[in-house]
Amino acid sequence: MLANIDSYPCSLVFVLSCLGNVVLSLKAMGINDLLGFDFMDPPPVQTLITALQMLYSLGALDEEGLLTRLGRKMAEFPLEPQLSKMLIASVDLGTLHYGRNGRKEAACMHVDLCRV
Repeated sequence: MLANIDSYPCSLVFVLSCLGNVVLSLKAMGINDLLGFDFMDPPPVQTLITALQMLYSLGALDEEGLLTRLGRKMAEFPLEPQLSKMLIASVDLGTLHYGRNGRKEAACMHVDLCRV
């Protein structure tokens, strides 16, 4: 059995990114009451609220905490919410370029991002 997440040496940004992705996925599945959701190992309430605030600041959630059109697009990517928004914004800004094989390609800053 794993110990409490507080015992692991990871930064708050990492925890929020992982939790943000979970929250975004749950919202995309139509689960809106995350404070009442029956998590197997529930995160601290304040961490969950902070992840919701992060998604709101990215434009993935509206004022009522519901998924926006952008949030629905972001949920389609198996990425952290910040990276999903970056890819979507790159298309909107015209900074995604066509590669030699005719597919759109983006500059990757991380190996995992290149696998998408």
